[in-house]
Amino acid sequence: MVGLLLGLSAITVPWDTLLLSVGLYIVVPVVASQIWRRSILARGGEGALTHTLKMLQPASLAALLVTLVLLFGLQGRQILAQPLIILLLAVAAAISLFGFESGAALATVVGVLVEVQVMLSVVAAVMRSRWWYERGRPMVARVGESGGRAATHPR
Repeated sequence: MVGLLLGLSAITVPWDTLLLSVGLYIVVPVVASQIWRRSILARGGEGALTHTLKMLQPASLAALLVTLVLLFGLQGRQILAQPLIILLLAVAAAISLFGFESGAALATVVGVLVEVQVMLSVVAAVMRSRWWYERGRPMVARVGESGGRAATHPR
């Protein structure tokens, strides 16, 4: 499905690459986390597991954010070249993960389809009416900004 949406229906993925990827990114983390979980439960019970999960939460959030920044940073050209396909993949992923009648899928789709466009429209409206906000405000020169040149700013 993804290959068809991206127009890449004739890609060949070598079996060794596929197996290595599945092993490194799915099997190893799942096995390692299960071994670690069982050892924590054996040593300290549910309380120790809960404490460990609370301690890991900030690190996991930071890792997720770094992953997203890297993903979008490295794939920026593809996203800009094919925004509709990326949008369709996001919607399809949300529906497949959460189910067609799920509130989470609806929220994900609404965020992609509505919120971004509304936010961009608000920014465009404010930029077009910027003169209205700044009229009647005296402009003063401040030295030391803009690399040492005098810059004008509303008071």
